[in-house]
Amino acid sequence: MRQSDLTSKDSSGESLAQDLLRVKERASLSWESLSREFHRVMGEEGPSNTTLFRYATGRVRRRNPMVEQYVRDAIHKITIELVQSELSESKTRLKHAEHNLSQTEERFRKMVEHAKEIIFRYSLVPSPGFDYISPAVSDIAGYSPEEYYANPELAMEIVHPDDRPIVEAHLKDDLDFSEPLTIRWTHKDGTTVWVEESKVPLYDEKGVLIAIEGVVRDVSDRKKAEKDALYLAALVESSDDAIVGTSTDAVIVSWNKAAEKLFGYTAEEIIGQHISVIHPADEPGLFKRIGKKLMTDNVVQFDETVRIAKDGRRIDVSITTSRIIDHRSQIIGFSGIVRDIRQHISRDRELREFKRRLEQVLHSSPAGTYSYKIENGDFKPTFFSKQIIEQLGYEEEECFQPNWWISNLHPEDKKKIVERYPESLWEQDNHRGEYRFRHKDGSYRWIHDRANIIRDDEGNPVEMVGSLLDISESKRKDQALVESEEKYKRLVEGIQDEFFLYSHDPDGHFTYVSPSITNVLGYSQKEFLTHYVEYLTNDDMADVVRHTQQALRGQRQPPYQYSIYHKDGSVRTLKVTEVPVSDVSGKVIAVEGIAHDITNFTEISH
Repeated sequence: MRQSDLTSKDSSGESLAQDLLRVKERASLSWESLSREFHRVMGEEGPSNTTLFRYATGRVRRRNPMVEQYVRDAIHKITIELVQSELSESKTRLKHAEHNLSQTEERFRKMVEHAKEIIFRYSLVPSPGFDYISPAVSDIAGYSPEEYYANPELAMEIVHPDDRPIVEAHLKDDLDFSEPLTIRWTHKDGTTVWVEESKVPLYDEKGVLIAIEGVVRDVSDRKKAEKDALYLAALVESSDDAIVGTSTDAVIVSWNKAAEKLFGYTAEEIIGQHISVIHPADEPGLFKRIGKKLMTDNVVQFDETVRIAKDGRRIDVSITTSRIIDHRSQIIGFSGIVRDIRQHISRDRELREFKRRLEQVLHSSPAGTYSYKIENGDFKPTFFSKQIIEQLGYEEEECFQPNWWISNLHPEDKKKIVERYPESLWEQDNHRGEYRFRHKDGSYRWIHDRANIIRDDEGNPVEMVGSLLDISESKRKDQALVESEEKYKRLVEGIQDEFFLYSHDPDGHFTYVSPSITNVLGYSQKEFLTHYVEYLTNDDMADVVRHTQQALRGQRQPPYQYSIYHKDGSVRTLKVTEVPVSDVSGKVIAVEGIAHDITNFTEISH
């Protein structure tokens, strides 16, 4: 190993330890798994999990610059993979959340727009009978409201004979109105109508049930009722949103379970109170302004506003308020759908923060990012980061031109890439490769390309996102290294009959000797590393120790000679040149040397 390789590290052992611990925790891997991941990303065997642990905990006895560089390179590659994976996963989660939100809003909108209902109020005191039943009853049951007012038992009489036991049991079961009741009615013309009844009990100040208000839906869909989606929603007890109904003078007349959960008031506590009890104190006269607007508009929408809970908390909500119209088209009250948007607001903040962090990552990364929309096998560019534009020299508008990427590939690389992509695109989600790409100045740059395919629910590719990194300098260095290694190899092979290389640690123990030791002294590498002290002649022992100690103190030594036994018993004279090897802190960690057999020259001189 060359001294320049061992002295070129630019980070401390403490930094490497921190990087190791950070990537292990981020990837949630054991030391053994992390070692395998290093092997995977580097394409060659690396340090064991035990060695990684020692580096991470600062317990390594002898630091190896080559190992440390390997670990740094592996950490860098794995970190890039983790960032790209996190970006891809974050984008997928965001799309799923948006999709789910869109579906929920669409379902609620359809429910409100297409619902049909009968609205009624049935008093139990002083005598049973309908106080009100909406005109929709004529369409659903065939009987007029007047017939219901005249005959309080008509509601039971039209229940299908097979369903009367269900209704009777329901009425006897402590009047449980928590769940809608689905039964069949017999229409006045003899046909059967399926209906769903949702009821709300009304109590007096003493908690006595005095009336039942409710909504009946025609779930058989034989005939559409008059659209009044928001009013229907205000009386749907099973809604996940808070539903509040008021009279025209702002007195609360209905309050569903979701409203109880959101505001903390039970229905018994809040019904009969003025709606201003949940209005902020800094908005006096709010109901009057809303009511005035509802005289001309069917719906008043507040996308983001604030209401007050029982415990005084300010709650971020969106509210849709609408008029309640009776069968004479008269406004008899107002209904409001109140949606808790605290999570929505929090999610918006998180999305903004995520976007900010994402932009920071994209701008700080040396790699440029891009995305393509895939439609019918065609790739349409949708995004290029500034790094790509800076690396390749093109204007942003040029990058969006049709066939910009394919037309600038090196001719030798274009064929294999074009032939590979159509088939692998359908089989693989992750693609990587290296190729040459034409810079705006006409030169070709080596590019490392990592692409990920995003698919729809049916598995079809719909988008490709990836990153480009200019590795031209790395390629140049790799080529220079190969050429240097070839020169070095030829040099070593040419002198292997007279020279051998070696290195030893600060304790004087040899850690390496080149194979040419056999040609020079007849010993195998193993024999020499194990018994080299036995081969020194007694005459030169003290001189060798002195030179070694000086080298370990960091002093460069002039070449010196000593005698050593050949395996055949003869004595050979070696001329040795040694240099100390230091770590980044200046501490000597090894001594490297080259030994030249000058026996024949010595004999000729004598």
